[in-house]
Amino acid sequence: MIFCLMYLALGYLVIFLVRKFQHISIPKEYKWIIAFSFFISIVFTEVYIGRTSCSLWLDSVLPNLIVDFLLIPFTAIFITIFVSQTQKKVEEKRAREEAFQTIGVQHLELTVKLANWYSALVGVFEEINSEDYHSKKLLQEHTSYKLNELLIEESDLHTGDLSDLKEETMKALSEYIIKYISLLPKDLASMVVELEGIIRTDRYKVQGEKILEIHNYFKEYYISY
Repeated sequence: MIFCLMYLALGYLVIFLVRKFQHISIPKEYKWIIAFSFFISIVFTEVYIGRTSCSLWLDSVLPNLIVDFLLIPFTAIFITIFVSQTQKKVEEKRAREEAFQTIGVQHLELTVKLANWYSALVGVFEEINSEDYHSKKLLQEHTSYKLNELLIEESDLHTGDLSDLKEETMKALSEYIIKYISLLPKDLASMVVELEGIIRTDRYKVQGEKILEIHNYFKEYYISY
């Protein structure tokens, strides 16, 4: 009875892990190993339960073998999850680096315009001019610092006549999307499109944080600019 409950619990655990990480493809060889190890452990369990005499070998070695074969499926699953997650992070980093090499400067220019828009929205009419900075790194850092300051002042949003600036900002954002959407990593593309919808529908309260998030997307890569 105890062994039945144990196998039932382990079976549910395996199903839970497979469903939770269903986006991860388990190699065919691992599936065979998992099935084989479960089969062998069940055979050893049957032998252990059906033993008729107390044998030192049966009482000491078989339980260890059962446990060892039961651990194999979980080891295979966790190795697959670890390798897949690591590979995903490497691919995401490579995609981000490649995107930065292609559109890093254009992305920074866009987010400076977005920062200027948000600055006017908050009521701080102090425009950031890209030409005042001799390096992209300084421009990125100052814009990030400015946005963080503006987020503190967000409670005093200025929603007066900003239609011209809004139109200019929306035009820059739309052009960026049209030109570079195919080059953007998926998460960045999603953020940019989401921001366009936020600005278009005048959802002022969430604009600052989204602009800051987009602005800081490539922040560690501007060190050489």
